[in-house]
Amino acid sequence: MAVTESALPWMVGHLILVPSETGASDGDTEDQYVTARFRVALSQAEYAKVTTFIKDLQKKSPVWHAVLYNCNAFVGDIARFMGMETPSSTMLMPAEYINGLRDLNISRTAAAGLIGTPVRVEDPAKLRAQALKAIETQDKVGAKAQRHSANSKSEATAAPAVTSQTKTTAPAANKKSESGPARTDSARAELTRLVPTNN
Repeated sequence: MAVTESALPWMVGHLILVPSETGASDGDTEDQYVTARFRVALSQAEYAKVTTFIKDLQKKSPVWHAVLYNCNAFVGDIARFMGMETPSSTMLMPAEYINGLRDLNISRTAAAGLIGTPVRVEDPAKLRAQALKAIETQDKVGAKAQRHSANSKSEATAAPAVTSQTKTTAPAANKKSESGPARTDSARAELTRLVPTNN
């Protein structure tokens, strides 16, 4: 199934089974959206073993349902395969489930049958605050640059502006079109440069 950004399958999946999709979704690797983190370091052989299991699980789990088989259940199946303890309920909010999974396993670095080594990572709330601050700073820098650019253009076109009304309005129109997605993409690029992801 193709990955969709639509919320419709998620909403319908609270009532009936819907096709599942696994993999990164929009925002999964952007710190301002991450609410919980748990990392397990794997050797190359362990990585190959776990990814083979995940691919097989994806084939065996073609549907999603909020109660019967949700994202937490999928993660729990992988964690159990890796020899980890899992929270008792998959009906927790995702952040609670991941934090519970981390808390149950973070000290189990030498447990028998465990695939990988649980490692501590930075607090997602701290990373989220840094990411949001970087975006805010980028927005301020972008707005200042746009104002400077608009002022420079208006000074350069001051004489023709007397004879043509459209030349005085063009910089404002350009300024408006530079906001939105272009500004967001530039903020994300800056975020990636400033705040390395810890996934």
